[in-house]
Amino acid sequence: MTNTAVAVSLLVAFIGLIVGTVSFFWTLLAENMTDTFYMLGTAIVASKDFADTEVLAEDAVTAYRRLSEEERASTGTDEYRRHFSHVCELEDYKQLTDYLKHYQSINSYENIYFVAYDKDTNVFVHVIDTGHYGDTTYETGDWEYISPQEVEKLQSISITVPCSIRRNDRGDWIAATGVRLRDSQKATYGFLMADYALKNMAFDIAMFLIRYIIAIVAASILFAFLLNRHFAKTLAKPINTISTAAKDYIKDKKAGISDSQHFSSLDINTGDEIEKLGSVMADMEKELSAYVESIKDMTAKEERARAELDMAAQIQKSALPDIFPAFPDKREFDIYASMEAAKVVGGDFYDFFPVDDDHLCFAIADVSDKGIPAALFMMSVQSVIRSSARTDKSPARVLTDTNEVVCENNKLRMFVTVWLGILEVSTGRLIYANAGHEPAAFYMKENSFELVRGQKKPAIGIIPGMKYEEQEIALFPGDKVFLYTDGVPEASDAEGKFFGRDALLEALRNHEKDDPETVVKGVSDAISSFTKDAEQFDDMTMLCLSYNGGNDGGMI
Repeated sequence: MTNTAVAVSLLVAFIGLIVGTVSFFWTLLAENMTDTFYMLGTAIVASKDFADTEVLAEDAVTAYRRLSEEERASTGTDEYRRHFSHVCELEDYKQLTDYLKHYQSINSYENIYFVAYDKDTNVFVHVIDTGHYGDTTYETGDWEYISPQEVEKLQSISITVPCSIRRNDRGDWIAATGVRLRDSQKATYGFLMADYALKNMAFDIAMFLIRYIIAIVAASILFAFLLNRHFAKTLAKPINTISTAAKDYIKDKKAGISDSQHFSSLDINTGDEIEKLGSVMADMEKELSAYVESIKDMTAKEERARAELDMAAQIQKSALPDIFPAFPDKREFDIYASMEAAKVVGGDFYDFFPVDDDHLCFAIADVSDKGIPAALFMMSVQSVIRSSARTDKSPARVLTDTNEVVCENNKLRMFVTVWLGILEVSTGRLIYANAGHEPAAFYMKENSFELVRGQKKPAIGIIPGMKYEEQEIALFPGDKVFLYTDGVPEASDAEGKFFGRDALLEALRNHEKDDPETVVKGVSDAISSFTKDAEQFDDMTMLCLSYNGGNDGGMI
């Protein structure tokens, strides 16, 4: 259980790391682009004192328009450059170039460039380019086509979002943003652009990751430590203590030692069902020891063993609710259950108890073995289920937690099938989960009893880490739920023929209008008529719940 909780916390932390890193990256990039946007705007304002960008853009566009298609195709040749040489000789051009290069160096940008825009042909004509590298630098007069959509995007760019992210010829990721230049008529005649290398943010992102990972590791270690201490104190350690005491008890009994005190010396103070289990086990030991002492003069070992089994059976039955009606002051529901062990001490059990004023937990289970070990295992599982159900109203999580506790301490390699449901008494809302058990039979809305198979997972104690699933159903006044162990349909006659589920449904339908006690006893009578005096080899346990309606105005 501890490993599962830590694994889930680490998974949540990993997802948080991804989301946080992406969010941090875009926030940091948006801040840098905002700074770049304002920097470009400042550069434009400052450059007006010594350079007329509108004149430079107009000269470049005019020279471009004078070129023929063939001349435009020869970009990069000396002949092509001569068409724009007069622009490069302008004093405004030289001063603006020096200014932008200085601005680039002090701000660590990959490139700052000034382009003129020919709206008639949707072309950018490069005027000034301050790029560090030859693969990202354009010469004066170089042109490139730009779609109307890209121009519109540039003209409506948000200062908090980069215009574009691309990879340059060096393989570096670049984010570009820019400020448009407009004449007195508000018409766009060019853009002042800047390229920002994303690798400049690597240090900030690395520091963010380091701090986040350190915090997560520290929190996970603390969480695992506290969780491990909690479960060790409240579940694992007490269960291990009881399990060891049970082994020593059986070992001493086989060796003929009767004056030992295995359970009476246990110091279990968990304040829950596990402490109650330790107390019950101590009482069992005292009663068994007293009983054995009273018949120590008997020479027949078989008689002595029989006496111990009888006492164990009484203690086992005392752990099951057997007073009916179980809740005489509750008119919203009625419940009845019975257990017939094939041997003196069986491995089946049923249970029902209020979780709070509005929720009833009821369950039925079948341990894989019989005899005293199965009875001890059964009582341990029952205690864990009760303890877990009182803190969590989810049947799936109750079975999942119980499976983890059993798997951690299952040295006898037993397993148990469990069907567990939690009924919201005021509304009739029933949530249930099945761990390898027989399907429940439901009688609903005046229809006949039917088996509802639903989700079914492996029994408890087989697969560590198993996650159980739950289903939900609405009960209405008059609806019933019938639970049973496999000893019911597998009851056999003298010829070895099974009673079967069809006969079970027929017996249920004969009593579908009756109260739960009559339903259970009716099924038991049908089984007795079928098996007659044939010996049975499996326990037969049954539970029936009838929902009469909520107490908040519904039918009662």
